[in-house]
Amino acid sequence: MAVSLAGLSTLKVKFGYGVESTANTKPASFKWLERCNNISGIDLPVENIDASALEDEVSKYVAGRQDSGGEWTVTFNFTPEVQTQLEGMINDYNTGKAQSTPLQTWFEVWHPTMDKAFFVVAEPPQKLPMPEMGQNELLTLDVTFTIVEYKGLSAAVEPSAIDAVAVTGISLNKSSTSISVGNSETLEATIEPSNATNQDVLWTTTDSTVATVDQTGKVTGVYAGSAVIVATSKDGGKTDTCSVTVS
Repeated sequence: MAVSLAGLSTLKVKFGYGVESTANTKPASFKWLERCNNISGIDLPVENIDASALEDEVSKYVAGRQDSGGEWTVTFNFTPEVQTQLEGMINDYNTGKAQSTPLQTWFEVWHPTMDKAFFVVAEPPQKLPMPEMGQNELLTLDVTFTIVEYKGLSAAVEPSAIDAVAVTGISLNKSSTSISVGNSETLEATIEPSNATNQDVLWTTTDSTVATVDQTGKVTGVYAGSAVIVATSKDGGKTDTCSVTVS
């Protein structure tokens, strides 16, 4: 497959965090830490074990332990609001770790054009460092995290603004419907609560050869048979379904 883009910019990238609800399971939602200035890359070096013998004229090696990534530095443009967000992140981390079954904190690097994002389980510092200050310079803060586990690429979850109202559910106006080939019907999705910040819905079908659905919820019959239309909230991944019979 040919590559369609020359490359991706860092425009509108978001850095977010989420504390597990269930141990060792990726959180369903992430809070957006705003004014992120720079995110360092993560290197995963593998130690080499010398497996040479006396008779070998050339050194021979086998792969040893892989590093978790060690320290990870994220830079923020420092403002009183950013300070409040970072202190809230540290408090949320401590609350999760204090549970009878400790809950870890995940961090996400989200890109607006990618369906997957980078995820890292890490420990933040317990206190915010003091930024270096110079004349006629922007005040920035380097926050160093200790990487517990680099999770890599997984299904993206767009981080929400910290003062956002999270989605708790989604419901369709119909649980089943019937249409004929060539005809259409538009389903309606209701996001709960009604004041949720992100009202966006992703529409999919389990069988596009039977029925298609566009991103307005319009279902069109293609061929006689059955399919299921799935509506998923883009915030939190809540779902509801409608069974469609095409005749």
